[in-house]
Amino acid sequence: MKRGLAALVLVACTSNGGTMVGTVVAVDGGLEEVVSFTLLVEGDQLTFVPSPAGKYNFPLSHLRQHLIDGTPVRVGWMREGDQLVAISLADA
Repeated sequence: MKRGLAALVLVACTSNGGTMVGTVVAVDGGLEEVVSFTLLVEGDQLTFVPSPAGKYNFPLSHLRQHLIDGTPVRVGWMREGDQLVAISLADA
């Protein structure tokens, strides 16, 4: 099993939510809309889907600035099925 997949499985099996700090390595969606984003957390890439009801300290499009400058973000998350859902975001 690949390390990233192992970490995702470990996260999914051991916790239904929490907080992580990581570096944004991908943002999917249009200029203003973010469909998903990927963080590098302790060497593993984890992809999150933003919740429409999430509490974010900035517009989701601001994640692109973090992608460019490499500054970390703090994501509050919960697991829904096989997805990691972002429920909060802040500069770390």
